[in-house]
Amino acid sequence: MNPELTSLLGSWCTIASVGLGLLAGFFTAIALFFTTQDSKNKERAMERDKMESRQVVAKLQKENSDNLVRYKELQQRVSWREITKEQDKILRSALAETRGTLNFVLVGNDPESQMYTYYLQQCFENWEIGANGFTLPNMIFVGMAITGDNPQMVSTVREAFSKAGIPFSEQGPVFRGGAAMLMTGTSLPNPDVTIYMGIKPR
Repeated sequence: MNPELTSLLGSWCTIASVGLGLLAGFFTAIALFFTTQDSKNKERAMERDKMESRQVVAKLQKENSDNLVRYKELQQRVSWREITKEQDKILRSALAETRGTLNFVLVGNDPESQMYTYYLQQCFENWEIGANGFTLPNMIFVGMAITGDNPQMVSTVREAFSKAGIPFSEQGPVFRGGAAMLMTGTSLPNPDVTIYMGIKPR
């Protein structure tokens, strides 16, 4: 064979080999590119899923927190008033050195108010206590009021309740006429202190 032809064929083979190598490398690069892009897309999709999951969890946590707050508010509204051990201790200590006459007056016929009055009565160990109740048409008294004709005794009782953290007002119910219906109970005449008990504030 002609040496020049042989050399030419060898050159073509070399070129073809290099071309095939380049072509293979090109396709490999393309495959790698798409593989990399696919991996990045998957990573981005995973990050989106994670973010959406975090948002869902945060939303559920907020809803749960809001529901818990509403539950506690509802529980506070429907629960009955009571005297804690600490409040009982403070009241008994503050009132231990005093002795007077006291009327508890229930405004309305509310079972919760009756029970709360009973708890408070136990703290006035040295006092003579009377208790009665009445209702008036279209009248609702909310909370508790401490009043009376003996300023010193009234002040003592108010200070004791303040120390115990028990809320009260200084103004009792205002009567604007109408027939009062007396409930069971016996009141003391001209007591030093009168505590009016109404329904629990909501």
